[in-house]
Amino acid sequence: MEDNELIDLCAFRYALGRRTYIVDVVVTHLYYRIEKYSINMLKRLQEEIRNAYDLGDDCDKYLWDMLLEEVEDELDNRRDAREV
Repeated sequence: MEDNELIDLCAFRYALGRRTYIVDVVVTHLYYRIEKYSINMLKRLQEEIRNAYDLGDDCDKYLWDMLLEEVEDELDNRRDAREV
C-alpha cells in the first residue's frame, strides 16, 4: 500500500461511524480518488464498510452506502477489464 493510500485509509477509519461533518469530507475525498486506488485498498474499504458495526446517522449511512457502491463498481470494472 502506498503512503497516500495509507493516509486515506487512516482518515477513512477515523471517520467511519462518526456523526460529524468529517464523514462528508472523507467520503467525498475517497469518492474522487477511487480510480487511483489499488485493488487491495478498494477491497479493504469494501470490507470495512460492510463489517462496520455502526455507520452513524441516516445521512452518514447514505454516504457510506454510496461510497461502497462506487468501490464495488470500480472492483467490477477492473475485474471485467482483466477478463478481456
